[in-house]
Amino acid sequence: MCISKKSKKNFRSEWRTLTELGAEFGKSAIAFGKILKENALRDAEGTPTEVASGLFQKIEPNQGKPYYLWNHQGVVSFIPGKDGDDAP
Repeated sequence: MCISKKSKKNFRSEWRTLTELGAEFGKSAIAFGKILKENALRDAEGTPTEVASGLFQKIEPNQGKPYYLWNHQGVVSFIPGKDGDDAP
């Protein structure tokens, strides 16, 4: 099964890296990861928690270490201040 470029683009608009999410909030990936921890979406080791169920996908490339993509809309709904109130 081949994923079309359009499908891949739609997937990546919905699923983001910590770097991409952090940039939206004016934060680094590390700082945004801390925000996820503060909102119970990641544990102390940076692994997604049960609270984050359905909000992440683990990506395991053929080479390199695994990483997570996060559901943009789902994660943003957990973060206070996205609309300007109590910005993280």
